[in-house]
Amino acid sequence: MDVKTTFLNGDLDEEVYMKQPERFVMPGNEHKCVYSKFDSSGKGVIICLYVDDMLIFGTDQNEVDKTKKFLSSKFLMKDMGEADVILGIKIKRENKEIVITQSHYIEKILKKFNCEDCSPVSTPMDPVEKLKPNTGKPVDQLEYSRAIGCLMYAMTSTRPDIAYVVGRLSRFTSNPIRQ
Repeated sequence: MDVKTTFLNGDLDEEVYMKQPERFVMPGNEHKCVYSKFDSSGKGVIICLYVDDMLIFGTDQNEVDKTKKFLSSKFLMKDMGEADVILGIKIKRENKEIVITQSHYIEKILKKFNCEDCSPVSTPMDPVEKLKPNTGKPVDQLEYSRAIGCLMYAMTSTRPDIAYVVGRLSRFTSNPIRQ
């Protein structure tokens, strides 16, 4: 769902908190925007909130529908229907499973950094490979940092398998070289 009135500059009559009130803080989850409500039978919903967009899912479609109806009665909202992409992450339903992927995002960043013709490998980097500081002709540091940032987003969302190599490469953002 999309909240249509999120950034209107109206006057507020209620108190607005920039930090969670003390009695509402859950240690370790202070900055998460995931909310859930389940009853004793296990029926419930989970709401993932990001700025003005929310993903609502649950164990029972009636509970999801009731939650959407309640939120729509309090805020001007647009129901975007069944989610297929959120925050660059594609959601695929296969049988009774949900698969998340960023293949379209990966293709986009490969094109952005002129790497469409790169060959895929099963292991992105040999862990015993020694990386050393650049002594050759430098490449654009900002462009290298952008590429690392794009890979970090993929790594934290759907590709934990590239975490090691992205971490290693990110240590060389101050003076990168093209190989």
